[in-house]
Amino acid sequence: MGFFEDMGDFIMVSGEKIGKKAKELGATAKYQGNIKSEEIKIKQLYYKLGKEYYLNCKDVSDPTVQDTIDDLNECNKKIAENRKKIEEEKEKIKKETL
Repeated sequence: MGFFEDMGDFIMVSGEKIGKKAKELGATAKYQGNIKSEEIKIKQLYYKLGKEYYLNCKDVSDPTVQDTIDDLNECNKKIAENRKKIEEEKEKIKKETL
């Protein structure tokens, strides 16, 4: 019977350890979720701040950010061109199917 008693003690101790670990992981998961949520908010606020700054300063020459403003202007230009091409393609397909 010594074997079964030892096995029972082992299972009981292991169960307690697993329970403690699960409780620990549950508590830390909550905090990790809170951290992730705040990091997402920060990214959204950086985006909002950057967009507002760009809209307010895109026509003002500020040498410290001019390269970035130029890059954004170029991206916006390419987006507008591609949107125009999409509309042209849609019109072309409409005409072909009629």
